[in-house]
Amino acid sequence: MKKIFLVFALMLCNLFSSDAQTWTQTTSVKTPCGATVSDTWVVTGNTGFSVAEIAYWKNEVANFGATYLQDPTWTYNCHGYAWHMKPNNASAVWIGRSLSTAHNIYWHSTNGGYVEVAESSATHVDYDSPPKDPLNPGNHSAIRESQYLYVSKWGQGPLVRHAPYATLPQFKPLEQKKFYARTSYTVTFNMNGAPGSITSQSVPKCGTATKPSPDPGWSGYTFGGWYIESSCINAYNFTSSVTSNLTLYSKWTQTVPHINFYLKVVVQNSSSYSLSNLQVKMKGKVDTDPNFTQFIDISKSSLSSGASVPSTDGPTFSLPQSTNINNMTFEFKASGSSGNLKVLVAVDSPSSLFIYNLLGSLQSFSFAPGSSTTASNGYRTMTVVISNN
Repeated sequence: MKKIFLVFALMLCNLFSSDAQTWTQTTSVKTPCGATVSDTWVVTGNTGFSVAEIAYWKNEVANFGATYLQDPTWTYNCHGYAWHMKPNNASAVWIGRSLSTAHNIYWHSTNGGYVEVAESSATHVDYDSPPKDPLNPGNHSAIRESQYLYVSKWGQGPLVRHAPYATLPQFKPLEQKKFYARTSYTVTFNMNGAPGSITSQSVPKCGTATKPSPDPGWSGYTFGGWYIESSCINAYNFTSSVTSNLTLYSKWTQTVPHINFYLKVVVQNSSSYSLSNLQVKMKGKVDTDPNFTQFIDISKSSLSSGASVPSTDGPTFSLPQSTNINNMTFEFKASGSSGNLKVLVAVDSPSSLFIYNLLGSLQSFSFAPGSSTTASNGYRTMTVVISNN
């Protein structure tokens, strides 16, 4: 009689009482990739067992050489525990009350998230249905902890840690068991030219990669995040599900320090005679900063032939500390007696590390106030190039 009761209690995961419990079907249980697991139930009501029944179960578990983990309950079965509760640390459900293959969606569906593997790589075990003996239909799931130990819920009975074959006789033949694990993909982090490396991640299918922390560093560059292509156009969202092998690329922006400069203008009388009442007004703009404008005003009552007059230091402005060429455009207006002027524009840095100079020599301008030789609004234009020497 004792043996008959044990077989009855352990035979199927979907055993249930007809009226002692309240069964409420739920659609909230999903596979790792979001597929709904059908025939899933939340069980309430009279779900527990008496002290005498629990004592009996403990004795039977000991007879199997297994370890008793939790008391028997109707709130969940082997499929609910192995495929939903244990992996997700989730609340109790009963999977497969009427449909013994309801849990098969975890590996049969493309949205299941699991794949059949060798036993050595498995995390889950399915005692395949139907078994060889059609009179004893097998239908059981277990968590594989190691080569020698499984954990499973025995029907409405207790949660048990047991040897692979310490279950019902119809579960024992090796060919009746199949082994499963989450499909995993590799997420690789490409430094995109930066020094160092970041360890790749193995991410279960439909899981999410973990953003590396702290952010990588590269002297002279600012880290700009992780992108799905080496050109760093589309940023990667670390809440996205991983469904294939993936390479992420780090984005870097070179840090371009700026340095301050003083603007100077030198005007030289290139005429063979003296000039009187000389006035030169200049304004300049830097192409790297459209809002930057410098104004220089040079006045001289008399400037003899060959003589020059420098401006005082103009306001400070900044340019990138790099070898990139920057253009500066100057507009000049001269008044006074007709003559020829040569203009030199120079920039001096207060830093001894970087000296910027204008390329080229003095540039000549003839001026005659009010004549057609002057440009629009009386200004002439000169573009000069500044480079890091």
